[in-house]
Amino acid sequence: MAETHSVAEIVAMIQARHPPAWDLLNGRLIGYDETLRRATMEWLAETRHCHSVPGHPRGGIVQGGIVTGWLDAAMATACHFLSDPGTSVASLEIKVAFLLAAHPGTYRSYGKVVRIGRTIAFLEAELRDADDRLIATASSTAAVRAAK
Repeated sequence: MAETHSVAEIVAMIQARHPPAWDLLNGRLIGYDETLRRATMEWLAETRHCHSVPGHPRGGIVQGGIVTGWLDAAMATACHFLSDPGTSVASLEIKVAFLLAAHPGTYRSYGKVVRIGRTIAFLEAELRDADDRLIATASSTAAVRAAK
């Protein structure tokens, strides 16, 4: 970022002005690894995030759009750590691979910047459950727009 702030300060600033969608998705930013250029976010999946709920032994299956939102948020957030304050990160395309079903419980998404230019970023993410099983992966191309 242009101004000098510690990672902890940037995490606190992002968390304080987080997008409203994070509340809907039931998540929060918990850290950033400068070496890996990777943001870590935590999500709590509830029955309200699921389909196939009636009679499901594990409380339902988290809807794919919710999983995609968790991955997308982590990728965009990682990009914010390498951009000036107020920069917008808009997904141009996202590819998601759903490897295992997600059920109500706690998950972590890890988003990282593969490459960032002046206006385009290439991003990747993975979603893991509380037992560190890989649930889904994603890659994205995003438009990076400086604050006006």
